[in-house]
Amino acid sequence: LLFFAYTGYARIATLGEEVRQPERTIPRAVIITITGAILLYAAVATVALGTAGAAALAETAAPLHIAASATPHDWLPPLVAAGGLAAMLGVVLSQILGLSRMSFAMARRNDLPEILSRVDDRGVPRAAVMVVGAVAAVVAATGALDAVAAAAALTILVYYGITNVAALRLGAAERWLPAWVPAFGALACATLALSLDLRTIVIGLAVLMAGVLARVLQHR
Repeated sequence: LLFFAYTGYARIATLGEEVRQPERTIPRAVIITITGAILLYAAVATVALGTAGAAALAETAAPLHIAASATPHDWLPPLVAAGGLAAMLGVVLSQILGLSRMSFAMARRNDLPEILSRVDDRGVPRAAVMVVGAVAAVVAATGALDAVAAAAALTILVYYGITNVAALRLGAAERWLPAWVPAFGALACATLALSLDLRTIVIGLAVLMAGVLARVLQHR
């Protein structure tokens, strides 16, 4: 779940065709985003632990609610709940933004149906946005967070690993960072993937196999 919570920063990279000076803007945005998330998470964890204690937080699936309830302010738990809902809406919007662009790029390479590669008059892949939004709505209505996160954890690590390997294959002039950085990234992805529990690995492999099968059928 912790790794799953950090995956949003990579969505920035999917907007490379829609921002000015992407070679400068995107690396800067990724660094700012990761740094901001780490500082915010650390601050929230410090406050929650200092308010409710580790033992109380470990026994609940809603630790911030427990931390807010441990204060003498009755208005704080509803405010935290409202903040959580607002944050989740932001997550949904960012996922739809990033995944629609990913679907658009895959459709352009004939890995997904061609209709997803079409853009409207403003250059927005509207069909991909609608399809990704519909899929997200179905998953949200029928799936559980732990199952979705389990399926996502391995698959995300696989494509992060592929990205690091692709960066290693770039020439020195094309690479933004020294070769040891993507090498370490690929090794870290493999280590994290192998450290997952067996159920998560099985679910992730099943999702990957379904994707490979869908791609084979699409190309045929």
